[in-house]
Amino acid sequence: MTETELIEPNVWAQRLISLLLVLLGISFAGILILGSYYDQPITQSLSFLVQDSEQFDSGLGIHSFGDFQELRYALPTSDYPNFWANSNAAYTPSALLPNQIAKQVQETFGIEISLYTFLLVLLISLATPAIYAFRKITGQNYKVTTLVLLTVFAQPFITTFDRGNSVGFIVPFLMIFAVGYFYDKNWIAVIGILGAFLSRPQYALLGLALVIAKEFKKSTVAIVTGAIIFFGSFLFMPEAYSDSFAAWLRNLRNYANYGSGTSFPTNLSLSTAFDGLFESFNYRNLTAVLMAITLAIFLKFNCEGSRGRILITTLSMTCLIPKVSFGYYSIFVLVIAAMIFTEPKFLEPTSLNHSQNTRRRFNTRVAYNYLLITVVAISLAPIPFVREVGRNSIALESFSTLWTIVLLATLAQQIVEHYNAKVAA
Repeated sequence: MTETELIEPNVWAQRLISLLLVLLGISFAGILILGSYYDQPITQSLSFLVQDSEQFDSGLGIHSFGDFQELRYALPTSDYPNFWANSNAAYTPSALLPNQIAKQVQETFGIEISLYTFLLVLLISLATPAIYAFRKITGQNYKVTTLVLLTVFAQPFITTFDRGNSVGFIVPFLMIFAVGYFYDKNWIAVIGILGAFLSRPQYALLGLALVIAKEFKKSTVAIVTGAIIFFGSFLFMPEAYSDSFAAWLRNLRNYANYGSGTSFPTNLSLSTAFDGLFESFNYRNLTAVLMAITLAIFLKFNCEGSRGRILITTLSMTCLIPKVSFGYYSIFVLVIAAMIFTEPKFLEPTSLNHSQNTRRRFNTRVAYNYLLITVVAISLAPIPFVREVGRNSIALESFSTLWTIVLLATLAQQIVEHYNAKVAA
C-alpha cells in the first residue's frame, strides 16, 4: 500500500465487510431455522439438491457433484465419439479439458482420487479472489475476515463447488483480467480474457473493456487468438470436424431455450430480470442494443476512474447477456468484491476534490457505491431461500434484477462522473 492509502482507509471495503457480517448472521439464523424445520442438510438450503445425479459411484456417498459426473459420462469414447450427441451440454471442446484430465486420472488412480483432485483444484481456483485479497490487505483481522467471506461463506463459492462445475476454473483468469485491466496492464488483461474464453465463449464479452480503452491492437490479438482456440479445438475431437461443430451448434441453440421459461431458480440472465419483463422482446436484438449503448457511453463520456465501472459492467454482462445463466455464473461477484476490498480507488478515484461544493456534486457517487456494495453483499451472503424448499439462496431469486439495476446505474453514473469532472475543471 502507498502512504496515502495507509492514511486514508478503504472505507467502502469496511462498509462492505460490515454489511456482509450482518447478512452472515442472518444467514446462520435462517439456515438453522430452515434446516431444522424442513429437516434438510445445510448445503441443500443454499445450493443444489443433495441427490442431484443418477450416477453414485464417486465414493462420496449419495452426493455426486452433478456437473462433474454428467460430463464424465458424456465424454467421447470409441463407441460414442460425438460428445454433443451424448449430452445436451453446449460446452466447447476446450471447456472439457478439466473433465478430460479428471477422466485420465480416474483411469490410473480411480474415481475417488479423480474427484478429490478435481474438487481440490476447483476449490483453489474459486479461492483466487480471496487469496489475492488476503495477500494485499494490511491488518490481520481484515485478512482473515475477507478470506472467509469470499470462500466458505460466499454463495457463488458454495454453489459452484457444490455443483462441481468447471466454470470455477475460470475465476483465476477473471482475477487476472480485473487486476491487469484496472492497473492499465492490458496485455495481462488479454491473458485473462483468453483464459476465460477457453472455457466459456460468453467471456469474449470482456473484450469490450479493451475496445473502450481504445486498445485496438490488443483487441485484435484477443479476437484472432480466441478464434484460433475456438475453431481449432474441434480438430481434437474424435468425430469428424463438420459433425462435431454441427452437433455443438445444435446443442447451443437448444441450450438457449433450456430453462429460459423458468425465472427461478436456474436463470440469472437479463431475460428474466424484473420478472421476465424482457422475455417478450427479441432478446438477441435487446442485448446487441445494450452492448452498443454501453460502448457508446464509455467512449463518449470518458473520465478518470472509469476502469472500475468498466470492470463492473463487463464482468456482470458475462452473466446477464447470455439468455440462460445458472447460479455458478455468479462467480464474477467474487472478483468485484476482491477489487473493492483491496483497492480504495476502485470506488473512490484519487482525483476527488474535497471542497464542500464538490462534495455536493458527488452525492450520486456515494449513492451508487452504496447500491453496489449492497447488491454485492446480497449476492455473496448465503441467505437461505424459502419459496421453494431446498433450492438455492435468496440472492439468486432476484439476482438478474439486482445486477441489471447495477448495470444501468453504472452507465448512468459514468455520464454523471463525466459531467462532474467537466464542472470541477
